[in-house]
Amino acid sequence: MKAKFFRLIFCMLLILCKLQSFSQQISVANQKLIDSHKEEVIKYQNERNNNKLATTYAKIAQIYRVSGSYEKAIEYFNLSLEINKTVNKGAIPTILTFIANCYENLQQHDKALSYLEESLKLTTDKDFQKSLKKQIANAYFETKNYDKAVAISKELLEIANEKNDTLLQKYCYGILKESYEKLNNDKEAKYYSDLYLLISQKISSDKNREMSIRAANERAAKEVALVENESQRLKLKLAQDSIFKSEQENRENREKINLLNENKRLLEEHTKEQEAKLQNEKKVRNYLILGISALILLLLGITYLLKINRKKSRLLGAQNEMLETQKSTIQMQFIDISQKNKMIQEKHRKLSESITSARRIQTAILPLETSITDHFPESFVFLRARDVVSGDFYWVSQQEEKFFIAAVDCTGHGVPGAFMSVITNTLLNEIVNENKIFIPSEILKNLHEKFLSSLHEKNIRVLEKEDIKISADDGVDITLFCIDKKNQKIIAACSNHYFFKVKENKIETIEGNIGFIGLFLGTKKKKCYFTDTEIPIEKGTTFYMFSDGFQDQQNFEGKKFNQERFKNMILEMQTLNMTEQKNVVEKTFNEWRRNEPQIDDVLLVGLRF
Repeated sequence: MKAKFFRLIFCMLLILCKLQSFSQQISVANQKLIDSHKEEVIKYQNERNNNKLATTYAKIAQIYRVSGSYEKAIEYFNLSLEINKTVNKGAIPTILTFIANCYENLQQHDKALSYLEESLKLTTDKDFQKSLKKQIANAYFETKNYDKAVAISKELLEIANEKNDTLLQKYCYGILKESYEKLNNDKEAKYYSDLYLLISQKISSDKNREMSIRAANERAAKEVALVENESQRLKLKLAQDSIFKSEQENRENREKINLLNENKRLLEEHTKEQEAKLQNEKKVRNYLILGISALILLLLGITYLLKINRKKSRLLGAQNEMLETQKSTIQMQFIDISQKNKMIQEKHRKLSESITSARRIQTAILPLETSITDHFPESFVFLRARDVVSGDFYWVSQQEEKFFIAAVDCTGHGVPGAFMSVITNTLLNEIVNENKIFIPSEILKNLHEKFLSSLHEKNIRVLEKEDIKISADDGVDITLFCIDKKNQKIIAACSNHYFFKVKENKIETIEGNIGFIGLFLGTKKKKCYFTDTEIPIEKGTTFYMFSDGFQDQQNFEGKKFNQERFKNMILEMQTLNMTEQKNVVEKTFNEWRRNEPQIDDVLLVGLRF
């Protein structure tokens, strides 16, 4: 089991390594492209070619926008905008929209709104106007101007209903639902919420039906093509046989006719001498010849029709036999698919039972929330696993006058993350409870070393023989507090992590070390260095330890909650006690996520002194 676990980790690290390398290649390529465009800028400035100069500035701005450098993108879009005001006014609405997009990503919705409204005034393209109105409705919502968000959303909804645009209808219902909720209009919010669910179900149903029809049509087309090909082959063979038979019979008939003509000629020569004497015999003979010829032709015709009928019978028999074979094959395939489906269902049941068992084991090993609240009544823990089991967890330990608490974010989520959490919890208990190491930076250093010592060197050598170079790392992000009640201070150490300190409604971000606690594969063991941060305990001070799952969660528009909203949420709930704060955190997370899938495990621990 242990070997399989580490083998899974090695494969995940290989994928992460390749993704990181690909990201670096893209960054280098973008910088080279920007440098090339800047050389073109100098060239076009010297040539005074304003058209190409405006286009080149826009290309540079687009590269910066796609790579996330929004301030630089705005700078170059403005350069392009000023030139296009004199050389190409038709490009102005598009550039204004790109600038608004950059300000939206910078969370400066008021500026974004002004650019969007200016762009809307300048454009006459109906589809572009529709896209701008969607963005303006969202900007009004973000700036809390919910009445205007409702008004422009209803304009869009009329267009969507007129054109039967279900995707636009879904978007409008979503904005109207959220806006009426903010305006405390429960009746309208419920109305548009129901419409949003109905249109979502309709879109999903239409997609499934379209896929089913397309699959059925493809299968039918294949079967028709097979039947048509077989039919054409049989018709061609039958025609060839008929032509060959007709030619042979014609040759025989011609030979017979030639023979009859020759006999006739001889008889005519002979009868010239005895015409009077053999006149009656000639008539009889001629009648006899005609009768025999007619009989022969009749027999030949009957023979030909019988042969054709026999061939058709054999052809129909072969086709019936082929259809029976295909029917048997389809029935066997159906039985095979049914058996495989039962096997898959059984495997799914066993997998679900295994994961449920893993959850019980993880719950039994990890500490209870009361292990914190018993020592610190003004505290809370909000833990929400993405799957049945979690890669995020908290750890506590009481040693003499010191109380240790850690917020840990293990690599991955689900079963791999749960395995990592159990290993990390075990190692922390060994370091602090058994080895009596109480300095946070030393605890993290020992944790890192114990991760490295648990590697299977045999697996690393196998990967190196296969010429697989692994330089990626894997392990945990962690924030660790040592709360010294006797000396009234907190000693903190972080690995690839940070935490918040809030006092007098001011929030301070305290960064940790970049050093990563994890497994360095394919290389020699690497040392990591961690430092301690000492903070005096002052009454009224609140500390927050967390993973990145809350900030990364997306809403129905695909937007992340992000650090800015996270900080604002913490500041807005400072007048509440810690139990009420936990309720606010849970409500905020549920309202943001709604019906969207959870992206990652979520952990937030709050302590107030």
